[in-house]
Amino acid sequence: MAVRGGAPGGGILGRDFLTFLGQAAALGISPTTVLRADPLERELLMEATRHAHEYSEQRDRALARLVVSELADALKRGRH
Repeated sequence: MAVRGGAPGGGILGRDFLTFLGQAAALGISPTTVLRADPLERELLMEATRHAHEYSEQRDRALARLVVSELADALKRGRH
């Protein structure tokens, strides 16, 4: 996810960069930290955010599967 300006809908920063800022903020990384970072730091923050976002999605899916499985088991027990 390279930082490029002029993307439609994203103004100067670009839509991809704004999406990244939102993901970073959701993970507890201040947008001002990203904006003040030098290019190398910014790339590292972007990679770390991408990996953390992927991990969070995997964790959420696993938790959802567990909840559905537990609910199905409870419903089965309730029928007997």
